[in-house]
Amino acid sequence: MNREAAAARRYASADILEAALLAAVGYVGFGYYEVVGRLAALRGSDFSRFLHTRLDDAIPFLPVFVLPYALAFVLPAVVAVFVARLGGLFELRRVFFAYLGLLFLHFAFYLAVPTSAAGVMLAPSAVPAGILSAGVLFFYRLAPPWNAFPSFHVAGGWFFYRVLARWKPRAARVYRAWFWLMFVGTVAIKIHWLADGAAGWLLAEAWHRFVAAPMEARGACAWTWSSTRLRLAAHAIPLVLLGAGLGLALRALR
Repeated sequence: MNREAAAARRYASADILEAALLAAVGYVGFGYYEVVGRLAALRGSDFSRFLHTRLDDAIPFLPVFVLPYALAFVLPAVVAVFVARLGGLFELRRVFFAYLGLLFLHFAFYLAVPTSAAGVMLAPSAVPAGILSAGVLFFYRLAPPWNAFPSFHVAGGWFFYRVLARWKPRAARVYRAWFWLMFVGTVAIKIHWLADGAAGWLLAEAWHRFVAAPMEARGACAWTWSSTRLRLAAHAIPLVLLGAGLGLALRALR
């Protein structure tokens, strides 16, 4: 193997490592969802009374919708793999930073306008028996009720739909069908107010049009690295700091 080919191989490996580190930072960043929910609860305010509508009461509890709801934890990662394979590292970076911005915007909403979904969630004793209902109760325990408005489940799902539609239009049609089932599911399993989902969809669409699409148009995030060590440090250090901060914050807020 000549020197040029060896250098190209090392660079390709560094690209893969950077992509993996970006994904790890994204998941750890999402881990602060729990921290933000606990902080929002400390505010002592609840704006959910402004969101409650007759439609929230009219929609019956349908535990089967826990299935599309659960897929929202998996399908965005699948889309990210498509982007990495078809769009390359620069496109993956653009998606990563746009996603991170959307996530932090949600965190800002949760802290500025504390809104609880506790009023729409069923009491465990009111949930009928069954495997699907057990899944709903699992998500009740997992999801901080204060991270309600706007729904990041809906916003994240729609954001990644818009990303997928650029690269895989046919697959995006299937994804879109799942998305609307999941949207309905957030209300049908009584884990969100209807207004939470509507606000999440509107916010994600606006974020795509005014942030993500312009980033794509101007070819943002297309920098290169002069040093593999510097590249590793620039991604590994924030990941370690975010992970350590998450652990300390969760311990402090017990």
